[in-house]
Formats: sequence, structure tokens, C-alpha cells
Amino acid sequence: MREWAKIVILVICAAMPAPGLAQMVINEIHADPDPGLAGDANGDGVRSADDDEFVELVNTSGTDIDISGWTLSDAISVRHTFPGGS
Repeated sequence: MREWAKIVILVICAAMPAPGLAQMVINEIHADPDPGLAGDANGDGVRSADDDEFVELVNTSGTDIDISGWTLSDAISVRHTFPGGS
């Protein structure tokens, strides 16, 4: 497993609503997928150490949350920035 895949840190780089109005939860982290088709998380027919890793975020508030500009980072760098309209 690559070092950056061992720890995933959610870094919120956007203004959050007032406490209690919204909740975002890291529900699942899928790092280092199984070998072969068992690890094909995105269903494209190919197991890839990069393309089949994912982080699942769940909005538990029941209301929309604008996560535009939020980032997913690890100890090395920002790995994903959510685009506008997310």
C-alpha cells in the first residue's frame, strides 16, 4: 500500500454552516483494493491500485451542503478538490 493511502484526512477549505445545520461524515475509505476483479470498485473491468480507491462522504443532515472547494488531503498533498457546484 502506498504511504498516502494509509491515512486520509478530510481538510475542509470552505466556510461551514452554523453548528447543527449540516453534518458530513466520512462513511467509508477504500484503500489498497483486493487483487483481480474483486478489487474493481469502479466496475470498469480492471483492478487498479489508483482508480479503484475511494473515500465515501455522506451528508447526514437531510439538507444540501455545498462542498465546492473542499479538499481531500493526506500528509503529503491535496489529492482532490471538489469542483464548483458540488
